[in-house]
Amino acid sequence: MKQTKRIIQNSLIVTVGSTTSAFLNFAVAILIARFLGTEDFGHYSFIIAFTGLFQLFADSGLRNILIRNISINKENLEREFGLTRALVWILSLAAMTIIVVVINLINPTQEVLYSTYLAGVGVIAIFHAATYGAVIRAFEEMGLLMVGANLHKVIFGGLVFLITEMKWGLPGICLSLLLSNLFLWAYNYSIVRLRYVTPKLLFERKACLSLLSESIPLGIAEILRKATWQIDILILTWLTSAYYVGLYSASYKIIQAVNLFALTLAIPFYPAFSRLAKISSERLLASYEKSFKFLCVFSIPLATGITLFSHNIIGTFFGQEFLPAAPALKILSWTIFFIFPTSFYIYLFTAMGKQRLYTVCTGTCLGINILLDLLLIPSYNYIGASIATLISEAILFMVGLYLLQKEGYRVFLVRLLWKPVTGSLIMGFFLYQIETTTIPWLLMKAASGGIIYTVVILLLQTFSREEITLIKESIGLKPGLLISNRR
Repeated sequence: MKQTKRIIQNSLIVTVGSTTSAFLNFAVAILIARFLGTEDFGHYSFIIAFTGLFQLFADSGLRNILIRNISINKENLEREFGLTRALVWILSLAAMTIIVVVINLINPTQEVLYSTYLAGVGVIAIFHAATYGAVIRAFEEMGLLMVGANLHKVIFGGLVFLITEMKWGLPGICLSLLLSNLFLWAYNYSIVRLRYVTPKLLFERKACLSLLSESIPLGIAEILRKATWQIDILILTWLTSAYYVGLYSASYKIIQAVNLFALTLAIPFYPAFSRLAKISSERLLASYEKSFKFLCVFSIPLATGITLFSHNIIGTFFGQEFLPAAPALKILSWTIFFIFPTSFYIYLFTAMGKQRLYTVCTGTCLGINILLDLLLIPSYNYIGASIATLISEAILFMVGLYLLQKEGYRVFLVRLLWKPVTGSLIMGFFLYQIETTTIPWLLMKAASGGIIYTVVILLLQTFSREEITLIKESIGLKPGLLISNRR
C-alpha cells in the first residue's frame, strides 16, 4: 500500500509538472514556427531530428540501467554513478565527433551547418543533465525533477523570445537550446551533489564493459524508438521539400508534446517496476495493468478531442499558413492511444531484464515505418507520413503485448478499454454537434466535453473503491471528502 501510494503521489506530481512542461514546450514550438516560417521551421525540425538520434547513441541505455540498479540497491550509488559517468563522457565525445563528420558530409548551407553544431553540443548537454536526473528519478523525488524540467522550458522560451526580437534566425534558436540545456545540466548536478552523492568518475575496464554490454540492447531500442519518431521528417526532407516538412512538423509538434507528457508520466513507475520484478511477477503484472487503465482513461478522450479540434488547434496556434497540416493532425492524433501504454514498455521490459524484447518491438516498429514512408510519401506526401506513423505505432503496441503475453504477462484489453471508449464516444458525439470557431466558446466546448467524459466513467465505475481511496489519500484528502466509487 505504501509503495502504491508513493507511485500515485509521484504520478500526480508528474501529471501536473509534465502537463505544464508539455504546454511550455508546445508554446515555444509555436513561437519558433511563427518566427522561422514554414521552410526554416522545416530546417529546424531536421536539425533536432538529426542531433537527437546521436544523443541516444551516446546514452546507449545507460540511464535506465542506472535507475534500475540504484532502485534495487541504493548502497551502490557512488560506484554505479561513477562508472556510468565515465562511460557518459566517452560516448558523448564520440557522438559529437560523429555529428560534426556526418553533417559536413551532408554539406548543408552555412546557416544549417553552424546551427547543427550548436544543437549538437546542446543535445550532449541534455544527455549529461539526464544522467544526473536519473539519480533523482531513482530516489523517486519527482518534484525536484519537475521543477528543473519546467525551469528549463521557461528559460528556453525566454531566450527564444529574445532571439525573435533580435532577429538572429535559425542559429539563434539553436543557441537558445544550448544555453537552456546547460542550465538543466547545472541544476541536476547541484541537486545530486547536495542531496545524494559527490559525483566522481570511476573507470574500471571490466565493470564498464559489463555495464555497457547490459545497456547496449536498451540503447539500441531507444535509438530505434527515437528514429521511428524522427524518420518521417528525415525521409520527407529527402523526398519532398522543407515546406512539407514544416507542415508535417506543425502537427508532429502537438503529438510530440503529448508524447513527452506520456513518457514523463511513466517515469514514477520504473523504480517500483524494478523492485516488483525481483519480488513477484504477479505483482508486477498487477501494477502494470493498473497503470495501463489509468493511461487509457487519459489517452482515449485526448485523441478524440484533438481529432475534433484539429483545424482550430492548427489555425489558432500556428496560423493560417499552417492550416494544410490539419488533416495530418487528425491522423496523428490517434497515435496518442498507442503512445501512452507503449511509453511503459521500456521500463517494464528493463525491470524484467528483457531489454532485448523491447529492442525487437522498436526494431519492428521502425522497419515498418520506413517501409510505409517509402511507399506512401511519394504519392501522399506528409499525409502518407502521418499514416505510416499511426500504423507503426499500432504495431509497436500489439507486438509489445504479444511479447509480454509470451512471458506470462497477459493484459485483458476489452476489460480495460470498454469504459473509457464508451465515455469518449459519448463525449465525441456531444462535441461534434456543437459548431463554433471563437476561442472562448471552443474552450467552453472542450471543458463541457471533459465534464461529460468524467461523469460517464464515474457512472461506469471505472475505478475501484481502493483506487479512489488511494488517490484521495495521495493528494491529502480525507476519505469522507469524496464519494467513494464501487465496482
